[in-house]
Amino acid sequence: EFKIDASYLSPNVNVASRLEAATEQFGVWLLISHFMINLCSADFGGLCRLIDHVTVKGSKQPIRLYTLDLDYMSLEVQPKKNYKMTKNRFKLRQIREVRKNEKWADDYCVCEAFDTDDDLLTMR
Repeated sequence: EFKIDASYLSPNVNVASRLEAATEQFGVWLLISHFMINLCSADFGGLCRLIDHVTVKGSKQPIRLYTLDLDYMSLEVQPKKNYKMTKNRFKLRQIREVRKNEKWADDYCVCEAFDTDDDLLTMR
């Protein structure tokens, strides 16, 4: 009964697929189009580095490509702790839900995480 018009999705899927493939060519693990950067705050956009202007196959409009310079290899692997959490599963689920809701709040600023999160600070 309900059908999705494939012509509406196809250009966006095509660009996403091309960007994913281009990560290897540019030697980065994340590529962000200027369309996405325009949706972000100016502070977050300032954290991103412009890489190139390209026209992807199947598109007439040039796209500016950005990346976020993070070195995930600088993080230390945390050993897995072997303890039983069955008693605390409900409490842990509540804590996880609170953290998730904080990040979905309208006043949440991703840029602040780049100044406060220990892992992000290490990778920068």
